[in-house]
Amino acid sequence: MSEKPTKRASTPPDQLRHSWYFAEHATAHGHRQADAERALGWPRGKINALWNGKQRYTQESIDEVATWLEIEPYGLLMRPEEANAIKQLREAARAIAGAPQPQPDQPSRRHV
Repeated sequence: MSEKPTKRASTPPDQLRHSWYFAEHATAHGHRQADAERALGWPRGKINALWNGKQRYTQESIDEVATWLEIEPYGLLMRPEEANAIKQLREAARAIAGAPQPQPDQPSRRHV
């Protein structure tokens, strides 16, 4: 009989190499924590823990917040200023190339 591998404890959020910028992006879009609670329909405790970096984010939480804020999911993994600079650069490149800009109801991200 083989032994089950021991389960490794997950790294606490404050010790992760990468964090997300949920509160910063929401604030940059003019939203408060209470707005996120209403819009996302998550319990107050979850919103508070994610907003303040006390709980690890999941792919699902990133996708839901990105949809709410109408930004690309990867943008939540960088400061709003950096995400906006990349967005502007991408839009400028599309304009130079003559490519159409994606419409808000047609996100440019692809899910695999």
